[in-house]
Amino acid sequence: MSPPKSFATAAKTNVTSAKSPKEIIRDRAAKSCTNKGTPSNVLVLSDFKAANTAESYKRIAEMRKNVNDTLVENKCKSISWSSRGNLVIKCAKPLSTRDKTDIINSAKATFGNVPTVLNKNTVSYVKFIDVPLFDIEGTPFDNNDFNIMIQQNEKWSDINITNGPSIVTKKDIPNAKKATLKIGFNDDKHSTMAKRLLKTTILFGGTPIRCKPWTSVPPAPSGKRAPNASASSDAGVSSLA
Repeated sequence: MSPPKSFATAAKTNVTSAKSPKEIIRDRAAKSCTNKGTPSNVLVLSDFKAANTAESYKRIAEMRKNVNDTLVENKCKSISWSSRGNLVIKCAKPLSTRDKTDIINSAKATFGNVPTVLNKNTVSYVKFIDVPLFDIEGTPFDNNDFNIMIQQNEKWSDINITNGPSIVTKKDIPNAKKATLKIGFNDDKHSTMAKRLLKTTILFGGTPIRCKPWTSVPPAPSGKRAPNASASSDAGVSSLA
């Protein structure tokens, strides 16, 4: 006798979506690296002379109509002022470059000034611990040297590094010969790039060093905390970059 259809469907779903404990820990570690940016269907604009005024709310209604008349394959769901006086435009679907241009032009026509786009990219941060700061002759490495070393790894060769590499040393070691290297790069909300790069190994000054999350390891799936989850291994450090 075959099981009820609903049971069979549930069983199939559980099998296809099941992840191993290692995969779950890897995913959580990757997500801990990621600072999510502005959603793809939202545009945040600033530098308006008249924000949160009665007149400005009338103009918002006018702008929303103009935007919806202009957008070809998208629709504006809401336009509102934030508490900081920024104009937040939320649409039904992710905004294309053309959508953003049309909305900015509409805001310019409605309010009479060119706005500034405040959208933030999604960025993930990782670290390499105990990176040598000098070569065998005692010459210090600079950012260009570190970038060349990083690019030697195939998985890093096409990565868009947006922050760093930044040298981070412990406060109580003023003349350190080794330090933590912090690197930020563009990612997506699923931490795709972080998953790809974590545990990759880079040769820094001939020393192989593994890529780790910038933050401490997140809690394990069982609910018990990982040994180093209570605090970041870089607690009490200051950036010198």
